[in-house]
Amino acid sequence: MRVGIWDNFLWANFGRFADRLEELLRTDIGVARVVRFAGAETTSNNWNRISDTDWNAFVTQIDTAIVGLGA
Repeated sequence: MRVGIWDNFLWANFGRFADRLEELLRTDIGVARVVRFAGAETTSNNWNRISDTDWNAFVTQIDTAIVGLGA
């Protein structure tokens, strides 16, 4: 299984969380590959569009993705 982690810059410490998540995915679950993707910064709900090329490069490398967290 190949898992993607998408960081959309909404959570300042997401990188630290994603580092730990990637470690757990590899060691505890046995995920073969973790692909990290950073994109779509936002200010006041105005999203910068991710290019089709960048998005396709991400999704063609993975089987499933973690794309957001809520609190």
